[in-house]
Amino acid sequence: MKRFISLLTLSTILAFPVSAKYDDVPNSHTYIEGITYIELEGASDDAGDFRPDDIVTRAESFKLLFEVLHIDPKDPQGNTFDDAPIDAWFTPYAELALEYKLISDRSPEFQADKQLRRMDAFRLMMQAYGLSTPVIAQNDRAILFSDIATDSNFYPWVYQMVQLDILEAKPEGQFKPYLPISRAEFAHWLYQFDKWMQVFELDQFAVNNPDFYKSDIMAEVWNAIINDHYLEEGEYIDQDALFQAAVKGMVESLNDPYSKYFTQDDANSFTQSISGEFEGIGAILDQREEGVIVSGLIEGGPAAEAGLKKNDLIQTIDGIDISELSIEAVVSRIKGPAGTTLILGVLRADDFIEIEITRAHIEIILQSGSIMWSDTWYIDIDSFSSDLPPNVMDLIFELEDQVANPEAIILDLRGNLGGSLQSGTFLTGLFVPQLTPLIELNYGGAYSTIIYNGDTGPYQDYPVFILVDGNSASASEIVASTLQENGATIIGHQTYGKGTAQQYTTYWDGSALKLTIAEWLSGGGASIQDVGVIPDVVLADDADDEAWLEAVQRRL
Repeated sequence: MKRFISLLTLSTILAFPVSAKYDDVPNSHTYIEGITYIELEGASDDAGDFRPDDIVTRAESFKLLFEVLHIDPKDPQGNTFDDAPIDAWFTPYAELALEYKLISDRSPEFQADKQLRRMDAFRLMMQAYGLSTPVIAQNDRAILFSDIATDSNFYPWVYQMVQLDILEAKPEGQFKPYLPISRAEFAHWLYQFDKWMQVFELDQFAVNNPDFYKSDIMAEVWNAIINDHYLEEGEYIDQDALFQAAVKGMVESLNDPYSKYFTQDDANSFTQSISGEFEGIGAILDQREEGVIVSGLIEGGPAAEAGLKKNDLIQTIDGIDISELSIEAVVSRIKGPAGTTLILGVLRADDFIEIEITRAHIEIILQSGSIMWSDTWYIDIDSFSSDLPPNVMDLIFELEDQVANPEAIILDLRGNLGGSLQSGTFLTGLFVPQLTPLIELNYGGAYSTIIYNGDTGPYQDYPVFILVDGNSASASEIVASTLQENGATIIGHQTYGKGTAQQYTTYWDGSALKLTIAEWLSGGGASIQDVGVIPDVVLADDADDEAWLEAVQRRL
């Protein structure tokens, strides 16, 4: 379940004497088990004092986490962050956190002494142990803590921890997500997460979930192939490939282009593709009826520089016909180590063209912004990644420092294919009043749920302009549609029309399932499936950036 434990050897949690050797930790301490576990794991450098009541800092949290996971820091060859000198004790841990994508290098500072809040600590551990935040039907949203509303952005991951018995629900008690977390409590939760990880076994999961096999038929077919009657006696059968093919077949039988089963390698590629950092050619691909087409290009990327164009239909890769391959197989063939080359054969209009492209390491800034015309905030969002809320707020605070009261706010969602539902509702909630409906989830007609704005809508009084195009999809369309219903002006082209929500689940072996679970509607109940969002101001297909911004200026 841990996203990066393939290289780890976990220690076994055994019964151990609950007694810490620290001078400042009595055996009666509330978190004595966790503190003792930290000591036994060798994560505290044999210090005389543990300082249990001190607030844990960002640097200390990564040190404790990585040492419990037995990931040894390396001597840094350089320093990524301005405030993390190469000789500082915490710099190796900062570089490890960056390597395992627990933090981003988009900020120039590591902030080693920044105090961790409870919500930050839990998010860090969930990310480290590979726990995703589920989409939860309103009918299943019972009160877990008195200070966590069922429509809160925090609710799904608190719900996940309760479901896994990592956290005990206390409907009458408080969770206190913004309370700084002490070193002792951080050690306690590290112990709880590591204990959960080490007792998780597939056999026990199957016993508790007999529907895993659905019926005796699957087991009979499996045994017939592996043990009994398969003709090619003595031939080696790859049981893992057999299992993967069976699961893929189930998902493909849904005939849903958005439901996918990923092998471990495919899941790693998918996670890379939405993380904003990967090695490839910098092209956005889409599966259409006619085949795999180029739906977008990363500006300055190898594909754009080599002459690949939007709407090119890919027909060959290095001379091999790919017309029968899935989009996942095509992406897998295109990706590769930086510095290597490939030749794409594409159909453009009626001409077949071969283009040689050299792969490169590509980093995408998923959220960025600037001041336009000295008084307007411009916020460009390329993906609704899971880390959007803190990144967008940091960006907005930077813009506020430059212009405290903007004349208008521009949200650029062009080419944004969507992402996290929670990130989409968070962004929408910044620009509408509290308790405004943000999104409606329709679970196959059986029931539906509406998520209301739990925020105060701090920027609701500013005019909002949203730029969209044919590649604005999914969460982008919901944000645009709901804000349009609440007075925002939409400018550009009709959007893609993807109105279904998927839940992404990672399994113990590194594989993953992306499954369509609901149709999502705007806050006002409008469907975007196969329709998209119709702009208030429609621009020509060949409009350049200057024309897009002029369309905003004319309406200020």
